[in-house]
Amino acid sequence: RISCATSLKLEIVLVKMGKAVKKRSHIRHDGITGNPELYEETSDESFSAVQDSVIQSIFDQLQSPKTEDRDCGANALATLPQGKNDALMLIKSGIVKACAPLLLDKNAAVRHSATGALRNLSTVGGEDACKLMVGEDVLTPLLAFLKKFSKVWTHAKTEHSAAENKSEKVDSSNEQFVEAVTLLWNLCESSTLAVSICDQEDVIDVLKCFLDVEKYGKSSVIAVGNLLLTLSEDNEHAVEKLKSVDTGIMNILSMNISGEASLNPRDLLIRILAAGITHNLCNGDLSLLPDNVQALVGESIKLALHENVFDSMSVLLNLIEGNSLEGMEEEADRDKHIDSVFESIDFHLSAQSSALILLANLCCSNGSEDWEDVTSEDESEVVNGKDESMPKTIAEDICALPGAILGVFRQDSSSGSHVLQLVLNKTIPIPENLIRTNNGKYAKRWKSLVLRIKSLRCDAFFCLGNLVPLLSVQDFGGVDNLFQAWCDLNQMLFQTNEASTQSDLAEAAVNTVRSITEKLKEVSPKSFEKLSEQDVRILCTAVFSCPDPSIVACMVRILSCVGVSVAGSPNEPLTENRGNIIKMIGSCLLQVITTDGQLWIVAEALDAIYDIFAEDHVDTVGNEIALLQVLKSVVEPLKQKVSLLQQNLRHIS
Repeated sequence: RISCATSLKLEIVLVKMGKAVKKRSHIRHDGITGNPELYEETSDESFSAVQDSVIQSIFDQLQSPKTEDRDCGANALATLPQGKNDALMLIKSGIVKACAPLLLDKNAAVRHSATGALRNLSTVGGEDACKLMVGEDVLTPLLAFLKKFSKVWTHAKTEHSAAENKSEKVDSSNEQFVEAVTLLWNLCESSTLAVSICDQEDVIDVLKCFLDVEKYGKSSVIAVGNLLLTLSEDNEHAVEKLKSVDTGIMNILSMNISGEASLNPRDLLIRILAAGITHNLCNGDLSLLPDNVQALVGESIKLALHENVFDSMSVLLNLIEGNSLEGMEEEADRDKHIDSVFESIDFHLSAQSSALILLANLCCSNGSEDWEDVTSEDESEVVNGKDESMPKTIAEDICALPGAILGVFRQDSSSGSHVLQLVLNKTIPIPENLIRTNNGKYAKRWKSLVLRIKSLRCDAFFCLGNLVPLLSVQDFGGVDNLFQAWCDLNQMLFQTNEASTQSDLAEAAVNTVRSITEKLKEVSPKSFEKLSEQDVRILCTAVFSCPDPSIVACMVRILSCVGVSVAGSPNEPLTENRGNIIKMIGSCLLQVITTDGQLWIVAEALDAIYDIFAEDHVDTVGNEIALLQVLKSVVEPLKQKVSLLQQNLRHIS
């Protein structure tokens, strides 16, 4: 009898020692502008194609006494790296030490070109490149430039006045400032050392005056806002600095999140950055703030998520293909208009990504970490002092969203603008007609948009996974709609092979499916009785098609929830359909136990088996899949693995 299998569980309980339990994800803001993956996937040539003589030529130009040579060398460096490996090898060649001093060159054009080249290296090379650049001491001239800039720059033109008079250009010093702050942002996102140096050098005091849209323009405010958002995240020193700034700065932040509703993508991004900084200033606990401020944060998130980027991309595609360019006979006018639409979509994507990350973090407990080590000494698991083997509500151990924010999110739910629906909309895959298209000279920029959409979907899945436990079934439109959302996500992930081909997306999405599964198990377990055998077969197949162990473990938990829900109580006769579902899930879990080489995943599968087959009324199904015989056959092999693990641990200690 499976109910007598407790002794078997005690034999292998040590398997669960050191198991990692994933808590609701706290997501860091993604600071590498442009996402280095864009360059990796669109790069056609490797760095090996670049001759040493070309690099040496750039070195010579950067160190030349002639202004024209230095400017030419910096511009050449900006265009040289076409992929992450290119950038890393350039940095390792020592070229950063040759270029960085030009940030303080006497010539403005050279300073501008050098700033752009270094910013491009940090973008294309990603996190690894940024860490190397910090090691090459790029921060010394960069921070010196920013300090000098803040003292001597008298801003003559903002993009507002330039837009009104097309014959005038935006002040080039503004462009260089944005490049420099963006470079610093990338470095701080990738390196804790860079953040520490910024704290020591009081960078916040240097940059706080640039949070003035009217004086310095939106581009500067966005660049500084991104940096301050990163610096103030989990950084008490930076938070205190921002709290101690004059009231004018706080008024600007309030204005940016409390102004009239605007669908201008730059305005949306400024609002959401200000909302994120506000979140950091209260250490993630918005309930400490007045209700009106909470509502402004919620409204900023909602506005940012409202835009359907696919519609904008369809418009852009028509422009590129020449279907919507009436009255624009000059090619330069057409290109300028297309560039502006590309830029608008980029800002929308940045605003939406930041909004999703902020919303996901609002759902997390204050100060929680992504992972927590759990040691099991008996049959129960104890997390944060709570017995995980005991029944509990799904929202236990997480903090609820402040009421004022929930109030904003629940407004106009009947019109489809409920925040939950807005987040769900961001998980939808990009339409095929927007992927498989030939965009001519815009092909690379278009591919970049497609990759940014994929990144946005990851953010949306993480956000949704954190949001689901906090919302009521009514927020989903009822149990039927919640179950339909669960089915749609499963179909999207497992019938299209996304879960097996895109690991980052799969991890976020599968965790979201798990959250909804747990919600359904709590509020309406009978919903799973609607599943067909084909539905369950797809889930079971997905367990073995996912290469990532953490995803496999999450899939096991999903099957466990479904199996327990379908098994029901001993008082309910086991129908044929329910019995078949349990049989398929049980067989799948046994296969995991007998074939998976990772002990912690085997432990997860064993937990699921014990939960599903805990009651006598499912013994018949257990007999059909030879449950006890299989479990007995794995005891000795598992004992040997546990013994080996213990020996290794003793050796390490």
